[in-house]
Amino acid sequence: MYHRRHMGNEEEGFDTGVHGRGFFRGQPLRGMLAIAVLGLIKDKPAHGAEIAQSLKDRFDIEAPRPVVYVLLRRLEGHGLMVSSWDIQESGPARRKYTITEDGLEYLNQGLERLKKVAKAINQLIGEKA
Repeated sequence: MYHRRHMGNEEEGFDTGVHGRGFFRGQPLRGMLAIAVLGLIKDKPAHGAEIAQSLKDRFDIEAPRPVVYVLLRRLEGHGLMVSSWDIQESGPARRKYTITEDGLEYLNQGLERLKKVAKAINQLIGEKA
């Protein structure tokens, strides 16, 4: 079971942001990159370069690759994903990232909180959720 202790300060909520700040409480949009990455690998494990490209293609997020790779290692370090070496006959070995049960729990919690934030944002800009 995922516990907040994995990802940062208890008072601020859980976090996977590059700067180590709170994800949801007080700063609801911080950490969206982590949620996006976990969402991408939920159904299909992927390499870092594939994840970076999918962020751009699906979410119009142009995160620099070094930022993506730092985040991947951080998520893995917190047990939200695991990586394994994908060695092919041609080309270099690459890490393939797979979400864990803790990662799924973190993703689901994050999506629920983002739904609440989306509702508030839609109300602020005058659209119905």
